[in-house]
Amino acid sequence: MNTPKFQRREERKLGLLMSEAEKREQIEAWAKDDLEKLIQLRDYFDISYDPGWELRLALELAIEQRSKTKYLEPSKRGRPIKWTELSKAVLIVEHERIKKLEALNDEEADAYLIRRSPWSEVTKQNEEHSGAETYRKEEGQSLRQQRDAVDQRLVAVIRKSFLWHEHEGELQEWDEYVKDVVKNPLA
Repeated sequence: MNTPKFQRREERKLGLLMSEAEKREQIEAWAKDDLEKLIQLRDYFDISYDPGWELRLALELAIEQRSKTKYLEPSKRGRPIKWTELSKAVLIVEHERIKKLEALNDEEADAYLIRRSPWSEVTKQNEEHSGAETYRKEEGQSLRQQRDAVDQRLVAVIRKSFLWHEHEGELQEWDEYVKDVVKNPLA
């Protein structure tokens, strides 16, 4: 079975002369079509129908996306890659997690992440050339830049994956996933 093809949102247009009832009917038809395709995807990935199947489907799609898309294509030349789209998306989710868990603002969450593995390894520069305070500010700015330059659709998938791990009580597995993504960006 091939995976179902979803119609792009920009391809879905309501006619200007449609009545409210016709518009509602068309929107319901699109929603029904989307649900049928999600169920086909669920069946394709052999996911059982029980609470949380949507999150498991999101995780399966993220794994498949990771294995065959541009998010992990290595650069042919230049500096070694520290950041991929995937590691940036994971950074955003971890940043949100730390802010909520520790009740921190953005700057404090950046400082928190910079001091902890695996983020400390990826943000390391030559600390001897600047004082610790300057280093933290520069690296905090580096993290902010990485968070600002990422595909939000991927972030949404990674966020759902984290929420699934949190819901299932598997945060240790999530932490291992984060370390793997950060330490092996092209694996």
